[in-house]
Amino acid sequence: MKKSLDITLIYVLDIFSLLCCCFGIGFLLSIPAYLIANKKIKAVQINQDEYEGGLKQLKTAKTVSLVLVIINLIFFLFVLFFFIIPFINIYNDPDSWMEFQKEFEEFDQELDRSIYGNSMFPGSDECINPNLVYRNITVRVNRIWKSEKGETKFAIGTIQTESNGGNLLKNTYFPSWAAKKVTIGEMVKVDLVYTFGQKNDWKVIYVHPKVAPEFVSEIRISDSLGTVSDLDTVCKNYQIPMQSIGHMVGKNGYAIQKIVTDYIYNNPKQTYVTPNEENDEESVQMKWKIPVDFDLTNENDATNVAIWKNEEHPESSFEWAHQILNKMYC
Repeated sequence: MKKSLDITLIYVLDIFSLLCCCFGIGFLLSIPAYLIANKKIKAVQINQDEYEGGLKQLKTAKTVSLVLVIINLIFFLFVLFFFIIPFINIYNDPDSWMEFQKEFEEFDQELDRSIYGNSMFPGSDECINPNLVYRNITVRVNRIWKSEKGETKFAIGTIQTESNGGNLLKNTYFPSWAAKKVTIGEMVKVDLVYTFGQKNDWKVIYVHPKVAPEFVSEIRISDSLGTVSDLDTVCKNYQIPMQSIGHMVGKNGYAIQKIVTDYIYNNPKQTYVTPNEENDEESVQMKWKIPVDFDLTNENDATNVAIWKNEEHPESSFEWAHQILNKMYC
């Protein structure tokens, strides 16, 4: 009875070696496939009468195995020189290993943001998932649209970030219900969804309430011992959640000026703010002269706010200052 020349095993090994090719280990399967094919060919050539089946098919299987051996060895060398050896060198060098771990953690965080989303806003080179809610995003309100009857229609804001000069995307849409909770120039924390294909890239779906400033201390400098007067110089110190001071103040105080301008528009009879008539280099870009000075510092995971009032303004200036401060942070 003649033996069958079954080449199934050879092709099965070849297929699995191709699947493992990218990992650099496919040669562990393609080499045995080639050896099996070569062994069977030699056996047939010695005793052709003992076997049935096409020798031509067996030679084809051997050729396929040889080609896959070459391909797999090339991939193995590629993986060896570009991945395995560099990884060993990095592992043996503590500084390089720490740098590698840091880069890997950053990659892992970016991958999580692109797949699952979190409170960190995605960077310009990352994926934006329109099905996710991006939470606790800092946005400054740029403009509010109102109807002829004075009803708030919607607002547009700018996402605040440390990259790209502080402005990543300007098209953040506040629906009517959200626009009614904010004022022009105000910074707020919001939850956003990406509105693919719409006029504005982002839509606000929730406005987070603010944490009220925590009073810390008061310093009073008085000309009259033991008496309290509106003519005293007073400093009141508060703490708010950690902020970017640059975002709070803006270039040349622009952010504060924008908040003050909106305050004057909504309170035309107010007497705290007056037009700035000074022409020195520091104040030439300041449209309004405000009754207090804000001194901001970051320390111990909080932003310290010192509000100074001099003898030229009444004690009630602090009430005005509180309204402005509440718009400056989120």
